[in-house]
Amino acid sequence: MILFPHHSTRKFFLRVFLMSQLFFTLFCTLSLSQDCTAAFTWDDTDLTIQFTDLSTSQNGNIVSWFWDFDDGTTSTEQNPLHTFPEVDKYDVELEIMDDQGCTNDIKIRIEICVLNIEYSVGDCDPDNNLPIDITVYDVYDNADEIEIFIDGDLFPGGPFDISENEPVTIDSEIPGDGLEHTITVISDDIETCVSEVSFIVEDCSSDCFLSAMSTEIENTGSQTVLVGGNFFDPENTNLEIGETVIFQWIDGGHSTTSDATSGPDSWNSGVISGPTYEVDLLNPGIHPYYCTPHGGPGGSGMSGTLIADCPPGDLFNVIVSFNTSIADPQGFRIYLDGDEVPGSPFDYDGTGPQSETIEVLGDGLIHDIMVEDVNDPTCTLEKTFTSPDCGASPSCQLTLSGTIIGVCDANDHVEVELTIDVIQPEGDNFNVFVNGTLETTVPYDPSGTTTVVVDVPGNGNSNSISVEDELNADCNDEISITTPDCNLPCEITELEAIPAGGGGGPSGIVHTVLVEDFVF
Repeated sequence: MILFPHHSTRKFFLRVFLMSQLFFTLFCTLSLSQDCTAAFTWDDTDLTIQFTDLSTSQNGNIVSWFWDFDDGTTSTEQNPLHTFPEVDKYDVELEIMDDQGCTNDIKIRIEICVLNIEYSVGDCDPDNNLPIDITVYDVYDNADEIEIFIDGDLFPGGPFDISENEPVTIDSEIPGDGLEHTITVISDDIETCVSEVSFIVEDCSSDCFLSAMSTEIENTGSQTVLVGGNFFDPENTNLEIGETVIFQWIDGGHSTTSDATSGPDSWNSGVISGPTYEVDLLNPGIHPYYCTPHGGPGGSGMSGTLIADCPPGDLFNVIVSFNTSIADPQGFRIYLDGDEVPGSPFDYDGTGPQSETIEVLGDGLIHDIMVEDVNDPTCTLEKTFTSPDCGASPSCQLTLSGTIIGVCDANDHVEVELTIDVIQPEGDNFNVFVNGTLETTVPYDPSGTTTVVVDVPGNGNSNSISVEDELNADCNDEISITTPDCNLPCEITELEAIPAGGGGGPSGIVHTVLVEDFVF
């Protein structure tokens, strides 16, 4: 039996081991860091397709594009128009490079597929709705099954079987509000086979020169979630109501589908290859979602969460829009729940589209908004607006996990990497405690997920690690991690030395035993 002191020969092997780990970490970091992202979209998937570059670079400008159309032809144009030789599947690849030397590529399988949409809109009914008949044709007889969306809502009963000789026809209704409406059709079999048509309908509620009234929360920006490689990045996204969430595909064959199956904050992109899909939430709260082929409700598999909150003061800027064919100099008034809003009356901006912004409290109630022409008070438009319920905003939540990533150091400690997911933090930072003692204070990462490395005693026991929001002590989480005992001696047993070439034993054979922490 041979015993090594606790800090002797072991230190040499530890240095070699740690240097190799450092090299591996640096190599992986340099290899995986990415400051530019290749992305593209297309107009449709007929034989002739207009491709549009959507690539981005964080630190420079994109200077070169190389397209491989998988049919023996290539292009270096930024936005090429390409005609494929026949109806088939093509793995279209785009490689980009920016002026900082960053390169990235994306490959999307595009199958030639065309869905033609025909529709007819009927007359206003007593409820100010319009009947609509929709027929979808499969031009190249390869879409197989389709889903139909009307204004982003999935039409029930799908998927629908479709073929060249058997089109799909459905009957539905849409509001006669004078606004634009959209029909979207997606093939369940071919991810890139998508068709869309938009149209404006008459305003069934208008009996004067005012029409097409709408109310919506003012857009205050956007946040992007990458979709690809069986992951959403970031997995948790904190936002304010009014911000648009842009799901951007960097890998095909995924969907973004809300756990909610109905209501204003439910959505389903269908299984597509992108390039983007937008979601505008109307209510604060936690909104989980998943990918239908690779995940499931409740955070199963490929999934994520949108965490939406109200703006400061719980006041929303609501844009009131409408059209007018007469622009009287006296202007128009806007009433909120019967009270004239500040700034009213407003001037018409000529004839045509008009818009003004008013403030509405996020109280979760239904509010009545009315537009009235000053010169002709009988000419009015009226619409209800359901305000977000700021009382339902999610409270601060911290979720902590940890993994031992290092070996015993000279102080008999080991490194533990902590991952902290936060929902609606109250402070800008959180505190980390090890066995009840404050170890460090760390700022939250804006993505909602923060990682930090802490030193934990290598005592062979279960050690308590906790995190706590700096302003809300009730917003916390705690885990226990059992570390190795750094004070145990390193011991080698059953080691036998045989003279090389002597006494009839083996000749010239040298055996090497590497000694590392807790491993031979």
